[in-house]
Amino acid sequence: PKADIRGEVKKITFLRARDFQGVLLVEGKKEADTTQTAASVRVMVDSKVFRWQAGKKVEAKFADIKEGTRVQCTFVGPVAESFPVQAK
Repeated sequence: PKADIRGEVKKITFLRARDFQGVLLVEGKKEADTTQTAASVRVMVDSKVFRWQAGKKVEAKFADIKEGTRVQCTFVGPVAESFPVQAK
């Protein structure tokens, strides 16, 4: 499915603050269905996290994501146009 970025998690920062779970630094290639090559993605407590298991999408937790994991992110709300972009 279409995504804003698809790539490898280079760094994870756990924040456990008010509405945040943490921040992912994701780097990937620009593909036909993506818009970014690098992004700092804030993962909120209400963010949906899924993983593929036996060919099906199942719910997962932010803690399941590790450095080196391949992820796909869809941004919600405004995006700060820096490099890398910053989004939720």
